[in-house]
Amino acid sequence: MKFPGHETVKIDYKTGLPENWREQSLGDFITIKHGFAYKGEYFTDSESNRVLLTPGNFKIGGGLKLDKLKYYDNDAESPTDYELCKHDLLVTMTDLSKMADTLGYPLLVPGSSDKVFLHNQRLGKILSLPNKPFPKYFYYMLFKEERYRGFVVGSASGATVKHTSPSKILSFKIHCPALDGELVLQFNKQLEPIFEIIDHLQQQNALLREARDILLPRLMTGMIDVDKVEVPEALLERVA
Repeated sequence: MKFPGHETVKIDYKTGLPENWREQSLGDFITIKHGFAYKGEYFTDSESNRVLLTPGNFKIGGGLKLDKLKYYDNDAESPTDYELCKHDLLVTMTDLSKMADTLGYPLLVPGSSDKVFLHNQRLGKILSLPNKPFPKYFYYMLFKEERYRGFVVGSASGATVKHTSPSKILSFKIHCPALDGELVLQFNKQLEPIFEIIDHLQQQNALLREARDILLPRLMTGMIDVDKVEVPEALLERVA
């Protein structure tokens, strides 16, 4: 509650919230686009330039997992309007686990210089309504919030496989400052550089994993002689 101006704001003692905060439905500000039903015959475990994002790429609590990727054949037809851009905001609409561990949680599409991420079915892409601002990083944090999480799981359908829908998510009501107001936009602006750093570090980690996978077998088989590796002096000083 330590937002700009919190020191002098009046509190509604019935709700415990600032007087100018109000109940708002997500459906008044955003919409959710279903993913495309890509053909299973073109799914491949062999690495290609196309990555199919699935519910399995969502972390429990929200966020991105890239340890188990599904690829789509480069030669298969694919609609361009289901190709994702950096920091597109997605939520998962289906969960196979008994506890619906990731249902409704968000992720931000990572940046990549050589991969195209595809908007697969069972994932919803968050979009703004016409003439409405789109503080995507605020919405990302909102989709990690406990009350929202309880609403999504509580309204889910299905016994073994849990499902939610755009209409259910969009009916969620939140008590907060105006979603198209200055305070939310300020919050979003503060978050943007943080998520840029996160994305950069994820890309660096991916490069480090690739380097590890290349170097480790060579070290173990003796293809690389450790005694002959020249270590930069600056690195030796850090270790010392």
